[in-house]
Amino acid sequence: TLTVIKAPLTITAPDASMAYGSVGVQVDPQYGGFVNGDDADDITAPLCLGGDPSLAPGLHAGAIRCRDGEATNYDITYVDGDLTGAPAVVTITPFDATTTRPPPTASSA
Repeated sequence: TLTVIKAPLTITAPDASMAYGSVGVQVDPQYGGFVNGDDADDITAPLCLGGDPSLAPGLHAGAIRCRDGEATNYDITYVDGDLTGAPAVVTITPFDATTTRPPPTASSA
């Protein structure tokens, strides 16, 4: 009797950062362990999500986790990525304006 076992496949969520106040982050997984010419197109790709938008910039915002990948010929192991908070970008656009003030009076001078 010949027993064929599944090949090990590691799916890793890469580290990332997210802007303060954003709703989270989705990243593309990284793979290690494909055999026989297989690649990411030969499996049901996992979804890799993470984030806690309430944390201040620079703080650890949690893990990025890949889950729900499926592969007939592989035994999948997941490795979490690290998510950190980043400052939100604020854009301030000045505009041209002119204002006229009345000249000071003797009592206000």
